[in-house]
Amino acid sequence: MALVSDLVQIGIPARQAPFLGQTVAAGTALAGVDQATAAEITYTITRFVTGTAGVAFCARMPLQGTVPQSTYYIRNDSGVAMTLFPAVGNYINAMAVNAGLVIPVNTGVVIVKEEIGIRWIALGSAY
Repeated sequence: MALVSDLVQIGIPARQAPFLGQTVAAGTALAGVDQATAAEITYTITRFVTGTAGVAFCARMPLQGTVPQSTYYIRNDSGVAMTLFPAVGNYINAMAVNAGLVIPVNTGVVIVKEEIGIRWIALGSAY
């Protein structure tokens, strides 16, 4: 978090510095039924608002080593439980490689990139 430290040193408040450079997608649709067909997450703050149980209920994180952002905020307001997959070859928490994390309706999760490795760490009330 060297950038955050640099921003604080020039006067940006510490609580605001980590949010600079965030991109927001409000009103995103879930897609697919598995890791291969899931909607790809391309914004650091994503709110899913549409999905269909059994048809379109999945999202996929970017490949962990290819993105500079270290924190993603995911919100599920789609009306269906969603499954959040890592990119192929990655994993979330202590789950198996490529396994999906179920995010209940009207909840969200913060996903933090592990600095070394291929793991995303999910932080939320149920994780």
